[in-house]
Amino acid sequence: LHNNQGRPGSGARVASQSLTEAGWLTQMAQGADLVWTTLTPEQQTNLIQNLFRPALDQVVIPRPSGIHNIQCHRNSAIGSVGLLIGDLQLIHLAVNDSKLGFHQQLAKGVSADGLWFEGSSGYHFYTISGLWPLAQASFNCGVDLFGPAFRQMFDGPLKLAMPNLVLPNFNDSGYVDLSNQADLYELALAHWPSPEYARMVASGKRQGLIPLLYGVERLPTAKTTPPTASRNLPDSGYAILQQGAGSDATWLCLKYGPHGGGHGHPDKNSFVLYAHGRVVAPDSGTHAYGSPLHKGWDKTTLAHNTLVADQSSQAQATGKLIGFGSSNGVEYCMADAGPIYQGLSFIRSVVLLNADLVLFIDQVSSDKERLLDLAYHQEGNWLATGNGSPSASPWSPPDLPGYQYLTETSIQDCEPLAELKLAASERKPASLIVTPVQPLQLVKGYGILKTTKDLTPILIQRTSGREAVFVWAVSLDETKVSLSTQLLQGASGQDLRASEALLVTAKAGPKQWAVVANPKGLPFVIRQSATAGGTPLVIGPSTKN
Repeated sequence: LHNNQGRPGSGARVASQSLTEAGWLTQMAQGADLVWTTLTPEQQTNLIQNLFRPALDQVVIPRPSGIHNIQCHRNSAIGSVGLLIGDLQLIHLAVNDSKLGFHQQLAKGVSADGLWFEGSSGYHFYTISGLWPLAQASFNCGVDLFGPAFRQMFDGPLKLAMPNLVLPNFNDSGYVDLSNQADLYELALAHWPSPEYARMVASGKRQGLIPLLYGVERLPTAKTTPPTASRNLPDSGYAILQQGAGSDATWLCLKYGPHGGGHGHPDKNSFVLYAHGRVVAPDSGTHAYGSPLHKGWDKTTLAHNTLVADQSSQAQATGKLIGFGSSNGVEYCMADAGPIYQGLSFIRSVVLLNADLVLFIDQVSSDKERLLDLAYHQEGNWLATGNGSPSASPWSPPDLPGYQYLTETSIQDCEPLAELKLAASERKPASLIVTPVQPLQLVKGYGILKTTKDLTPILIQRTSGREAVFVWAVSLDETKVSLSTQLLQGASGQDLRASEALLVTAKAGPKQWAVVANPKGLPFVIRQSATAGGTPLVIGPSTKN
């Protein structure tokens, strides 16, 4: 036994870790199965006693991982060897073990939405790659493990995908192009005939070993299209707002669900925005685990499009959706980030007013004074035009996780209606429109994407206090946008705090919208002078507007 450095005593024998050895052992069992009947009894005994059983007993079985993607690969090694040599105890351990087996992995690791609990698109398919060898080997031996729970794992990514059929890079993952998973969808299609799976298979090249050995002979001709409506995945905690169809649709995914275990990021109420055929507002994704950028940037809250309190990252938390729906062509959602900081509440409302205008209303309340930074990342470059730029002063970021990687930073007081412009190739300039509800400063600079030289604009809206409301918008075309806010009156005539309920009016060209963010569902009265935008859209726990 040796580890990655070749030191004896732990790890594996052929490889340096049990995960790699399990994958190797599965393939060895598959290969042995192809020639098993041509071997002499002595050769079979030699392989069983000197290869398969020692690899399981010394490397794979002694290192259980619980409900985890790694255990799925180990189960395939255990079960494949068990099926090869006819060992019912090994088969039972791989399939039916009450803590580790195949059925338990699906029952406890897969959400009702069909997504793997770690919340990472890459690990979702890595888990499938660990599950399918055991499922297919068992199927060949008369035991069908291709049940409803396994099928959900192929359906979930289709619900989450961006309009270009690429999965967002939340948690420890890069972007995952579903066309690169066509081989796995071919396996799924062979067991569950589905026009959706056929569409995914058609997006690939059908050149892999899986299509050759297990695929369908002819693809169905049924045509389907990706989802075009807004949708919520409540168990996984993704609220998706969408307008339009095809790869040019506008799509925003708000992430409010479970942390994701060891591969999770502290990013409740963060989001990814896609429009005009590309990602506009990215997530940090992940760098190599050994890179200082992984902990120093990826695993910090500042690297995501969400709230940072006192320049420290959020705690692991699970949020909840408060409101979600569509009204008169407007898509919206509201989510509570959960206990991300002790004594602090962060409610985010996202309103897709049209395909080129996204409104954000972020309401924060705390039991003590805090420094509040609301971060937003957008691909492209800052343009010099826009209100307030001449008053900006150089700003030195603190030497803290996340902040230490910011460059070219400046700070300025936010004017009554600040507009900051960004440019990106192959797309019209985008604008960030910010209207301060309380004294607010704007920090402009650059964060990072793939490397410390791969820069992307960051805007931090900064304020201090026990309460704060951030009202801002992202405009994806060159239409002039204005935002205004007005306090609401409670049932007894008193002004409600903006962090409790607030009326926001947005104007873009000839169009005007009025939105009330009311997360507690408080009774309120709108002053007559504020109703010029027509009957407002009320977002909160009640569906009655």
